[in-house]
Amino acid sequence: MVQTTVDRLDSHGESVNHKLDYMIGNREHGQLVQIDRANQPIPIGGTGPGGAAYIADFAMLAALQGKLFGSHWGTVTTPLATPATTAIVARRPQAWLRVPDKRLVVPLNFEIVVESTGITTQGEIAVATSQNDVGDGTSAAGTSGAINLNAADLQQSLVVQRQLATADVALETKLLELKRMSFAVSAVNQMFDWNARTLGLYPVLRGPASFLVYIGGNAVNFYAQAQWIEYPESDLA
Repeated sequence: MVQTTVDRLDSHGESVNHKLDYMIGNREHGQLVQIDRANQPIPIGGTGPGGAAYIADFAMLAALQGKLFGSHWGTVTTPLATPATTAIVARRPQAWLRVPDKRLVVPLNFEIVVESTGITTQGEIAVATSQNDVGDGTSAAGTSGAINLNAADLQQSLVVQRQLATADVALETKLLELKRMSFAVSAVNQMFDWNARTLGLYPVLRGPASFLVYIGGNAVNFYAQAQWIEYPESDLA
């Protein structure tokens, strides 16, 4: 969202509206432009090689530290498929991440691509968190496992990736739905996402915990991708 402002300026010509305070323009010549800061990088200070101080976007800093991880569901040519005809069912996630005890995870993004679906049931997707590790239930190991986005870093994620529950996982504790999306019957090649930066919403999952995606519809063929920051809980104590 872009907004211009001509009033309520401080002594430097900047708006006193603190929600939209990312300023572009010349204070003395021409009109200032404001951009919603919800989509701007969040700067964090750090120390680089040789002890040099720097400021970087917090996700970039996590990547440099080897703390940024990702997973995907479905292979390059083969999507996953939900059961033939079903609405969203409690305790039956179709893609999820299990956060173990003494681990701290900040989910950044979860994308779901519906490649195709049947003609009988409108589809829906729910992205949620749970304050317990829901376990495996009856399910399969996730397609990729957790992969460090810093290819030069050997740190391993302890998060467990799972997919396609066909029997109940453990009862979710304090299940919190973050976003609900729906798609029509016979949907083809539609993308849905939950993005922490876009929403300005950063859930902090202290293990044991879970990050869950539920998908309902008629034989939904889908791909999914997730990225998160992960620390030993002791690092942030």
